Amino acid sequence: MKITPNTRPSLGGGEITLPNVSHCILENDVHYNPIRYYVTCTYNVTDLTRPTHLYSDYYSKHAFDVLYIDGVETQIRDLIRDEEHVSYVQYQFNTIGEHTVKFALSDKTVVPREIFGSTNDLIHITIPNSVERIEGYVFAGCRNLRSISIPEGVRSIGHRMCYWCNSLTTINIPSTVTDFGDDIFYDCTSLPVENNIRYGDTVLAAVVDKTLSTYTIKNGTILIDSSSFSDCENLTSITIPNTVKHISTGAFEGCSSLANIDIPDSVTSIGMEAFIYCSGLTSITIPNSVTSIGSSAFFLCDALTSVTINALTPPALGEDAFGNTNNCPIYVPTTSVNDYKTASGWSDYANRIQAIPTA
Repeated sequence: MKITPNTRPSLGGGEITLPNVSHCILENDVHYNPIRYYVTCTYNVTDLTRPTHLYSDYYSKHAFDVLYIDGVETQIRDLIRDEEHVSYVQYQFNTIGEHTVKFALSDKTVVPREIFGSTNDLIHITIPNSVERIEGYVFAGCRNLRSISIPEGVRSIGHRMCYWCNSLTTINIPSTVTDFGDDIFYDCTSLPVENNIRYGDTVLAAVVDKTLSTYTIKNGTILIDSSSFSDCENLTSITIPNTVKHISTGAFEGCSSLANIDIPDSVTSIGMEAFIYCSGLTSITIPNSVTSIGSSAFFLCDALTSVTINALTPPALGEDAFGNTNNCPIYVPTTSVNDYKTASGWSDYANRIQAIPTA
């Protein structure tokens, strides 16, 4: 049987090749090995004049340890390296149409950083229930990716996971995710819109029309993603449901007409620069559910007359969280005044920290 550089032997003789991505599934496939968890991709090959980009291993040289092409085991080392972009792993197909490739995850708990970045023919992916962490930029630049299924059990979703996935329409975010990166859905312009707000399941991805004065966030939303409402200069009121747990980096940056905001007691984290340059804010109350406040979260909110923190234990506080805020008082529970004055970050505001006034 003849083997050429761009082909692989099949079990019954002859030649096979690898694929341009149109469908991708990460799954536990007992047909091959009951203890392996597979990335199963279908590539739609439309051009035989160039090899197909399968994945990138710039950050993870050993992301996959077994490869099957149309059901036939093939060595990872036999794939092609792009001469210009050495991290791109490719294969030259010799027939037009769909081909199936199965990749076994070396670490079944992780989908590595940028692994499918710019895999332009990928249209669907399902992640196996072994995965606990999806790293940053995993699908960045997958322009034709339409849907992603993420199982319960995933705990962390990385920075810009779906950056520039502008064909993405469907994704589910499991309730087990507690660690979110920034800009998860940056420029994912095909996600569904409700009341002028674009959503990726329970993640508020972006505001469509930033000229409005009021917005209502839908119930069930867990995360307000980075820069979602940034520079909504006409925003005067917003309704945040008590399902929201995280307000991400720069979420309300530069909302200069926003005078007050009701943060529900479901929120546990306020990200870096979340309300920076909200020059119209006159008061803010942070509920006792909040455990962390990022750097410069309220920096240059210079119309503030008071900040009230209801948590008995001082939340973790980033640098300059309340910098340039008109030297306004910071009210905390009476029994916790000394704890706040000596806590890391909070001690910078010791002369402003006071007990919450009694009625």
